[in-house]
Amino acid sequence: MGTIGNKPKKYRSTDTFDEPEILADLDCVRRKAKDGGYINNYRLDIERLISENYKDIKIEHLSLDSDVSGKLEYKNGFWIMTVNSQHPTVRQRYTLGHELGHYLNHRDTLKSFEDTVFFRNKQKSSMEYMADQFAAQLLMPENDIVSLVKEGVKTVKEMASKFDVSLEAMKYRLEQLGYSIKKTE
Repeated sequence: MGTIGNKPKKYRSTDTFDEPEILADLDCVRRKAKDGGYINNYRLDIERLISENYKDIKIEHLSLDSDVSGKLEYKNGFWIMTVNSQHPTVRQRYTLGHELGHYLNHRDTLKSFEDTVFFRNKQKSSMEYMADQFAAQLLMPENDIVSLVKEGVKTVKEMASKFDVSLEAMKYRLEQLGYSIKKTE
C-alpha cells in the first residue's frame, strides 16, 4: 500500500482533536490492557479485554447490512455491542474499539449508536469522530508506532499486520500522526 516516511518534528497528535476525557479513559484502558496481558506483540485482544473487564457489555457477532459496521444499544440492563460478522476481522476489531469509545464516553448521553462503515464519510459528528479517535489510539498507540518505525518497519502493510488492523485504518492513523505515506507500485 505504501511506505512510511519521516514524521514532522513539530506535530502533536493532540493538535487535531483536543478531548481530555478521551485521553484519560484511553490511558486507563491501555494500562488495564497492558497489566492484564491483553497485548501480545503490539496486538491488543480487544474482544477479550471488553468481555473480561466490562461486565455490563455483551458482544454479539451478527450479519448486518453491509454498510453497518456495528452498533451499541442499552437493553435490559446490559450494553449490547453488535459487530457485523460479514466484515473482515480487522474491521470487526476496529468496530469493537469504536463501540468501546462510545460506551466509555457517550453512554450517559445516548442509549443507542449505529455506525456505518468507517473512513468513508468525511463528515462525522463529534461523537463519531471521538469514537474513531478512541479506537485508533487504543489499537494503534503512537508510542508503539514510533517503536515499530525505530525497529525498521517501513510499510503500511507490515505495520497494519503488527496491530492486526486494516490497511486503511493504519494509513489513516499514520497520516493523523503526521507521517507521509509514499505510494508504491
